Amino acid sequence: MPETKQIITIYYSFGGCMRKHIKEKIITLAANVEEAGHYIVDCMERGQAVQSESVLEDVRQSALRMAEIVAQSEGEGHPAVKQLRKHCDLIAQCSLETEDEDRKRIAESLLEGWEKIEEGLKKNVPVRYEAVFLPYKASMCDILESVWLAAMEDKDCDCHVIPIPYYDRNQDNSFGSIHYEGNLYPEYVPVTSFNEDNLEARHPDVIVIHNPYDECNQVTSVHPAFYSSRIKNYTDLLVYIPYFICIDDVPDWHCLVPGVIHSNLVIVQSEKVRQTYIRVLSKEFGWDEKTARKAGLYDKVQALGSPKIDKVLNTRREDVVLPEEWREKINGE
Repeated sequence: MPETKQIITIYYSFGGCMRKHIKEKIITLAANVEEAGHYIVDCMERGQAVQSESVLEDVRQSALRMAEIVAQSEGEGHPAVKQLRKHCDLIAQCSLETEDEDRKRIAESLLEGWEKIEEGLKKNVPVRYEAVFLPYKASMCDILESVWLAAMEDKDCDCHVIPIPYYDRNQDNSFGSIHYEGNLYPEYVPVTSFNEDNLEARHPDVIVIHNPYDECNQVTSVHPAFYSSRIKNYTDLLVYIPYFICIDDVPDWHCLVPGVIHSNLVIVQSEKVRQTYIRVLSKEFGWDEKTARKAGLYDKVQALGSPKIDKVLNTRREDVVLPEEWREKINGE
């Protein structure tokens, strides 16, 4: 069976300390600043130094902010921080110069230095990834276990298991009693309360779910705040892992539930099941094979095995706690 850690690493390679989405924003800002640098040099060459003054200040403020962000994760001694601080000093010097030639010389030096800074940010600032798992019923926590255990073992990944509340449905389909089972999980599960976490602000790199129904389940419903239609906006990679194990194949309707539609990655137990998902989804969207491949459907559905089977294979007899009445019957007492 494929190693379920592939779920976490399929799109990303884990690295150091800064969150991935923050580094991406810094790199984008760096590219914008480099473009501004070209504009400043052009102004100097045309003898229009005054027009560049506001842009110079914008670049200085951007460089200061970037230095602060990098210093928070890497420390003030990091080469990128030192380069950015030096860059700010050069900008101040450029603003104070009165001679156009001197300004042009400094501006060219700024542009050359910025290219080195941008390259250094890409290569020398490591990133740290965060994976969040959202089970709801404690009895179903086994479906995600081997995946979050693999994530916990990765020294460069922050892993959070956040049990989420769910409702019973009344006969009229309205919400009935609400349940939260975070206190029912085994002691070895690193549970984080959903009240202590803001997924939108945290923006984890990966969110893993096993309930795909959103508002479509007529028996129960996870809290609407955790519908896949909403949490897909809080992460770069929403992963859906079906709770059940197929005897042979999956029913067509299950390939079209909201969690499948909204997820970036769907993990299924076999290649046969994968082909069913691809066939049903292609038909739903009116795609031929070429269009489906171009749309990423063949990458979206991956046959990596079932963590539920992992749990069964990895469970030892001595790890299972049986109710006393069961033990008595088994022992013939």
